[in-house]
Amino acid sequence: DLDVSTEKIITSGSLIKKWFHKKSRKNAKSLVLGGNSALNLVQEAGGKVVTVENFLAHQDDDIENIIICNQIGFPFIKTVDTLITYIFQRIESFTLPNLLLPNPDYIYPVSENHYGITSGSIALIIENALDVRYPFQNIKFDYLGKPYPFIFREAQERLPNRTMVMIGDQLLTDIKGAKLSGIDSALILTGINKSTPPIYARGLRPNYLLENLIFQENDLNR
Repeated sequence: DLDVSTEKIITSGSLIKKWFHKKSRKNAKSLVLGGNSALNLVQEAGGKVVTVENFLAHQDDDIENIIICNQIGFPFIKTVDTLITYIFQRIESFTLPNLLLPNPDYIYPVSENHYGITSGSIALIIENALDVRYPFQNIKFDYLGKPYPFIFREAQERLPNRTMVMIGDQLLTDIKGAKLSGIDSALILTGINKSTPPIYARGLRPNYLLENLIFQENDLNR
């Protein structure tokens, strides 16, 4: 029930346009893993979308960007197998495309006690395969979302000299990202890390704990 206007919302997907301006050229042929919303984000950013369906049928050697937006809308095993092979071939021909992962999350809560993988898990499979075959090249995706600094810098640029707090449900993305960016963090106990008190992995202790994100009307006026 927070009254937040659309222009004040920053998502990892919304940062694709900024990544295109910095890293890729307009109308670059871009293979996009994800549903229709993912395809629209890349088109709005200026990319020429190649769907997974077209990629599996015609593995063109002129794809400039490989973008993993989410885990839906394509056959998982066939796509990952084909994509790993394709990237290997492009490395061997010294024409590796840009690799982009807007959202690095590995898992998410589908419902109570039911979890699913996200785009970060797909990228992790590919990066591990690259590390096995090319152990000294350190080939990685560009990451836009938490815990990496791109999304935090965008928020700080939009609101300079403001005090910020990161509210999230995962230690290794939300809380870690806040610490790396030098801002306070609050762990909400309704998601991935919801034990009370939570086990703080790798020293990632938040500044605050929240049982939930239910606000009373008088809270919003403080």
